[in-house]
Amino acid sequence: GAAEDARLAAKIKPNDAPSHAARGKARLVLKDYDGALADFRAASEADARSIEGPLGEGSTLSTMGKPREARLALDAAVKRDPGSAAALLMRGAAKDRLRDFRGAVEDYGSILEINPKFTWARYYRAKALRELKDYRGSEADFSAFLESNEENEDSYYLRSNVRFLLGDYRGAVADLTKVIAGVR
Repeated sequence: GAAEDARLAAKIKPNDAPSHAARGKARLVLKDYDGALADFRAASEADARSIEGPLGEGSTLSTMGKPREARLALDAAVKRDPGSAAALLMRGAAKDRLRDFRGAVEDYGSILEINPKFTWARYYRAKALRELKDYRGSEADFSAFLESNEENEDSYYLRSNVRFLLGDYRGAVADLTKVIAGVR
């Protein structure tokens, strides 16, 4: 249904950036990646200020397993709208896949400046900090994340690892006990 709606919107306004972006989103969901890329690039050409084109292109390229190309598109999206948490989140994930953990930490931190209540940015930043061996920062972010996501087993497991590396063996045991118990 979404693909048909997007097709109709494109007929009504064939050169309209939102029409191209909407059809690109539908094609992305349908796994028509070439069609989605074409639509998102057309959206960028139709409106050079809109974030929808590069954001959709970055999302599509990321889904295709092309993090380098995705990062370039997402750099353009962030340039167009530096306050877009979605663009920063996707770019942070692309940087993470490229092992640019410092860049990922920066993007996740920017999200928290925009919206401190978006706790998942803490989770992702904690993982990147762990890779950078900033165990204190990682432990702090995992702990902050777990305050509002206390059923997330992965976070307890990862925090236990960080606590072990910090020499907090009791804390590591407590976290692993929660994981083994199924976090109740």
